[in-house]
Amino acid sequence: MIEFPSAIQAVRCAVAVQEGMALRNADVAENRRIHFRIGINLGDVVPDGDDLLGDGVNVAARIEAQAPPGGILLSRSVRDQVRDKLEIALEDMGEIEVKNITRPVRVFRVATIGSLPADHSKGWSKSALFGFAGIALLIAAAVWWWSNGTDFEPVRAEEMALQLPEGPSIAVMPFTYIGADETENGFLAKGISENVNTNLAKLPDLLVIAESSSQSLKDEGLDVREIAGRFGVRYLLQGSVQKSGEELRVSAQLLDAVAGKHLWSETFDRSTDGFFDIQDEITLAVLERVYGGTIDGDRLNARETDDLYAFAENARGRSHRVRFTAEDNKIARIHYQAALARDPDYVDALVGLGFTHAIDVRLAFSDDPSRSLALAEKYLSRALELDPDRPATLSNYAVLRLVQMRGAEARDFALRAAETGIGDARVVRGVAWVLKYAGASDESLTYFARAKRMTPVPLWWLIVDEYGALIDAGDYEAAIQATDDFLAVVPDVYRAEFLTWPAVAAWQAGELEKAKAFIDEAKKLKPGISIESLRPFDLAYIDTSLPERRYAVLRDLGLPD
Repeated sequence: MIEFPSAIQAVRCAVAVQEGMALRNADVAENRRIHFRIGINLGDVVPDGDDLLGDGVNVAARIEAQAPPGGILLSRSVRDQVRDKLEIALEDMGEIEVKNITRPVRVFRVATIGSLPADHSKGWSKSALFGFAGIALLIAAAVWWWSNGTDFEPVRAEEMALQLPEGPSIAVMPFTYIGADETENGFLAKGISENVNTNLAKLPDLLVIAESSSQSLKDEGLDVREIAGRFGVRYLLQGSVQKSGEELRVSAQLLDAVAGKHLWSETFDRSTDGFFDIQDEITLAVLERVYGGTIDGDRLNARETDDLYAFAENARGRSHRVRFTAEDNKIARIHYQAALARDPDYVDALVGLGFTHAIDVRLAFSDDPSRSLALAEKYLSRALELDPDRPATLSNYAVLRLVQMRGAEARDFALRAAETGIGDARVVRGVAWVLKYAGASDESLTYFARAKRMTPVPLWWLIVDEYGALIDAGDYEAAIQATDDFLAVVPDVYRAEFLTWPAVAAWQAGELEKAKAFIDEAKKLKPGISIESLRPFDLAYIDTSLPERRYAVLRDLGLPD
């Protein structure tokens, strides 16, 4: 931490240091280079012995932890002091959220030799509106050591909210889109992070956190230690995407939260035609460092189209499909059809389109269920024909077979999906759901447990369906132990109906008074609640004897038919 009497002096010093380090590193082996991350903030500081304290330091320290090595970044207050007074180009990187600071902080990157890798700087003028993936500011210099030192404070395994797996584990954080045209081009950032996540999930021994969980922490302003601690993972991948005309800049960095190390960072300057190559290169770079060797890229390639327009339309379709409303299903179909008009063999778009028709029947959105099921069959069959072993296609086909009430086939497709898709959280969640409603609740519990570990920010339906599977499997003690977590995620609008589930568990475990208390609470919330009003929640069951067992208990507890 260094204090300067003026912002101009601080920036001059930072530029000199970075240019000097760039020259020094040019003649040093890569594994012995030292890279600095420098940021500059303007604010009051309070001396405390040899230390400096104050809000200005707090802002700097928080944002510095996110920075890639080699860059100089300024807060807006510093930019205002040095603008037009120093011969440097500044790149506006927008506002970022900083933990414990109420307002966003606007940051700017200094375009110097030291802040761009030499082999990636060609073709980018100093005035280009591009920056690095990690946005940061600091009045101190952070060093990326080649030695056994750390780049940031590591997180200890015993401090993590979830047990750190014995094998490798990673969370791919949502890439940030930098620029005013995020509405139009934000799909580029979302698409890279999602596809890299899917690619990594092909390694069965690598625990990959669900994209939904990573996305949920996007705007919380957490640092590396906090994210890794929350998810119980060792590695984090972060990045950003920028677009200017037909030019792209994608930056990425891999961090080892347990060792407190930056393992890798790179900036890719390509035309938009190279978009799909970038995500493949990021995946391979990550895996080579996580596994310490060369990885076979052929089996990891998740690219299913080379058409950027089709890719964008598919991403937009997916964003609507996951909302599970009738209107969103219709909008999703428009986007999927637009994607397929450009690339008829785009498997992910075929699967998404087929799924919307299947879910229309499952959620009673369709006016013509037979036609909807026929369309679902058409698109999913085509996807399966193009890629017979794709886990996401198999798991969606399992859902279709369940909706068609073909339980044995649904189970077979689900287990086939699990064979090669055990690393993909979405696939594992789908397998668990299908097995439960196909009558294999005992079997489903293993997949529910894995899905929950991969989805540490819980999806309410995942917790609810696991709870139901425990009751179906007759493990009432486990259900009772899980009741608090279950009720914590149940949507208020359905609370009355779902209170009947712990009532059944308590009754079966011999806790009659507790069972009656749950029923009394349900009746207070919805005085007209009845067994008939519960049946819509159980329509997916192929073996109807399972919900009927619950209904028999509820009749004994006084719930009317």
